[in-house]
Amino acid sequence: MSPLRAHLRWRAQRLGQFARYSLLRRVYRETNHDIGNSLIVAGAARSGTTWLASIMQSQLACRLMFEPFHSGKVAAFHGHHYFQYMRPEEKCPTLYDYSKRVLSGDIRHAWVDRRVDRLRSHYRLVKEIRANLFLKWLADAFPQVPILFIIRHPCAVVLSRMKLDWATDSDIAPFLAQPKLVEDYLSDKLDFINGIEAWITYQPLPVWRLEGGYVSLREHLGVRPGVNDPVGPRNPTLANDPDHQWLLRSSFDLPARQELDLMLRRVAALRLESVPGYTAFDARWGWKMSRQVEVSVTLQNLFDRQHAEFGARAGRSEFERAIFLKLLWRQ
Repeated sequence: MSPLRAHLRWRAQRLGQFARYSLLRRVYRETNHDIGNSLIVAGAARSGTTWLASIMQSQLACRLMFEPFHSGKVAAFHGHHYFQYMRPEEKCPTLYDYSKRVLSGDIRHAWVDRRVDRLRSHYRLVKEIRANLFLKWLADAFPQVPILFIIRHPCAVVLSRMKLDWATDSDIAPFLAQPKLVEDYLSDKLDFINGIEAWITYQPLPVWRLEGGYVSLREHLGVRPGVNDPVGPRNPTLANDPDHQWLLRSSFDLPARQELDLMLRRVAALRLESVPGYTAFDARWGWKMSRQVEVSVTLQNLFDRQHAEFGARAGRSEFERAIFLKLLWRQ
C-alpha cells in the first residue's frame, strides 16, 4: 500500500472514530454508580497514560473518563489549582464531593467523555495527569478505588514534549501558588527557583502569544580543602557560562494550520574563553499539512552575518546566517 493510500485510510478511520465518539458521549448512560467499579490510571503528561488507558479500555469494556481534574476545561473543577496539591490528612469537602461524582460516574462533560466508545459499561477508567499531587489523598478518601501510576523515563518524556513543541516553562507557577506545597517541599528551593529564571507568557489574542524569559546565573565555585586541582574554579568546563541571557518570542497561529514564530535572544559574554556576547534574531514558518506531515522553513541570524557562541579564540567556529527546510513525516 502506497504512503498516500495508507494516509487516506488512516484519515478515514480517524474521522469514523471521531464521529462515533461524538455520538456515544451524548447517548451514553451510566447504569452502575458503585465507586468500587472505578479505576484510576495516573502519570505525568506524555508518560503513556493515554496509551495505557486505551489498551485497558479495549479489554475492560469500560467508560474512559478523560482527565476530569482539569481546572481549565471542566467548570465544576474551576475552583482548584491546575496541579492541585493535598496533604493526605487534609479535609476538603468540595474536592471530596467532586471526586465522588467522578468516581461514581455522575459527571457528564464533553472533555471528560471525549473517548467514550459504548452505550453502557460496568466499569469506569479515570485517565488523569493532573492529580498526581493528591493521589495519596484520593487513596485515603476512596480506598476501594485501585490506582495505577505509570512512570516513563524522564528523558523520553522531555523528548516527547519537545517534539510536540509544548511550552512547559510556566508549569512552575501552579506549584508556587500553593502555600502548603511550598511549605512541605519547595521552601528551601525558592532562592534557586526565583533567583535563576523568570518567564512570562501573554496572549493578547487567541491566535497570538508573546513569551519572554530571563536567566541570571551567579556561580560560586571553589576547591575543597585537600583536593589537588591545578585549574581550580577557572575550569572552562565548569565556570564558562554567561552571567545572563534573555529571550523574546512572538508566535502566531495563521489560517490553514500555518504558524509563524519570531524569536529575539541575547546571550552575555563567556569571559574565560573571550567569547563576546551576541544578539540573534530567528524566524520560523510552519505548515501542518496533516497529522502526519509537517513542513517548515527556519531562518537563523537574520540580522547578523556570523557570531561565535563558544570555544577558544584559536580555531573556534562561528554560526553564520542560515536557512533550513524541514519536512517531517510521522508514522
